[in-house]
Amino acid sequence: LVLAECRMLTQDHAAFDREVEGLAARLRDDEHRLQLAMLQLVSLDARLMENEAIEVGRRALRLVGIELPETPEQQQEAVGAEFAEFQRLMAGRPAEVLLDLPPLRDRRLAAAMQILFRLAPDAHNTLQPALFALMALRNANLMLQHGGDTLAPGIIVTLALTLRGMTGDSVTADAFARTAVALDAKLGHPLTASTTFVYTYFLRHWLHPLDGALQLNLDGIRAGFEMGDIQFGAYHAAAYVIHLLGSGGGLAEVARIGGEHLR
Repeated sequence: LVLAECRMLTQDHAAFDREVEGLAARLRDDEHRLQLAMLQLVSLDARLMENEAIEVGRRALRLVGIELPETPEQQQEAVGAEFAEFQRLMAGRPAEVLLDLPPLRDRRLAAAMQILFRLAPDAHNTLQPALFALMALRNANLMLQHGGDTLAPGIIVTLALTLRGMTGDSVTADAFARTAVALDAKLGHPLTASTTFVYTYFLRHWLHPLDGALQLNLDGIRAGFEMGDIQFGAYHAAAYVIHLLGSGGGLAEVARIGGEHLR
């Protein structure tokens, strides 16, 4: 697995694919199989092979009994069931209760939840909103049932985005998103780049002025590139320019900063 990860990190995709073929037959436990699948997702996403990534994730999740329906109709039906379960588990409690989750101790389940989280951008980019919502709600329900780890802020902010899309309730979505940002800080900022990007780009503007997002975007750029989350660091760089323009920044300044971010 270490050698495969090195191939993935150096973007030697052909060598990585060969390593995967050999490893798949040799790995003897589900936890390592799930870790290998996660490496495959990162490699496939780097090559913009998002549909292929979803299929790899779908197969890996079956190792822990999680099925992702394939048709939009099946996915939408499953979304309804997961949303009802989410409401039952929350039992009317506020979003802030998620700041005190018990620890997640099942390592196989933790690996599966990471895969569900990683697949969310792939579902979004391939225009599969029902699949996105299903994975977000399933992850939230697993977290409520089994506890959380450092992935919890990402799960919560993805849940907030899903709730906003399903219900149109910006106040509730904002509460969950702010809880995600606060939990990220409480845990030592493990997911600052992805958590604050989702909040600033998709949710925050429904209730708050755009210029309040600028510092969060700058913090997200720094966190993304310092912690190796280059994808979301780059997203923040683009979002900063958009928010600067939308909040009244001068065109010359916006163009200058946009050029700097491209470099």
